[in-house]
Amino acid sequence: MQEKKSNWGFGLDFAVNRFGYSFVLARSDTKRIMGTKTLPSTFFQISPVVKKSFHLRHSKFGFQASLALPLAITHDESYKIDHDKFLILKWDANTPIHNLLLNDSYHQVQSRFNVFLRPEIGIFYKLDERQFITLDAQRGIKPGGDIIIRELNEIVFEGTSYQSTHRLSGNFTAVMLGYTYRLK
Repeated sequence: MQEKKSNWGFGLDFAVNRFGYSFVLARSDTKRIMGTKTLPSTFFQISPVVKKSFHLRHSKFGFQASLALPLAITHDESYKIDHDKFLILKWDANTPIHNLLLNDSYHQVQSRFNVFLRPEIGIFYKLDERQFITLDAQRGIKPGGDIIIRELNEIVFEGTSYQSTHRLSGNFTAVMLGYTYRLK
């Protein structure tokens, strides 16, 4: 981020976001967790950013606002979820293993290339001319439809069939505590 004398900053952010979709199953009568499975996804992004800092007079504190336009790509591919590799559940240490079968279930990538709008606000404490402690809140807004849809059309557990759909819109909210060191 290059900051000008008027406290305006311009730059590029690079990020790799890796996260997983976790499926957690619990018995409805006891609310006990029966098992989990995480299916990972990775996004790579580059974000042009514009930032304005406001320094409070006679203080080391200030606040900042920024706006980024992240351009993201995922390497995820659409695939059929293979039930043989999905979940094995156990009630507890004294009970047998139960298989969870998924039939006619899919991980569908709706959009590999995505554009976001990412406003951010925060406060900072200036340690010296180059070092800052920051507390920021940001919101990621992805216009348009979902990025990924997981359709679990038939989940078979103990002879009973269930159905579920999981959607990733890409919208997010984050609160970050950070340290900044400026090279210039």
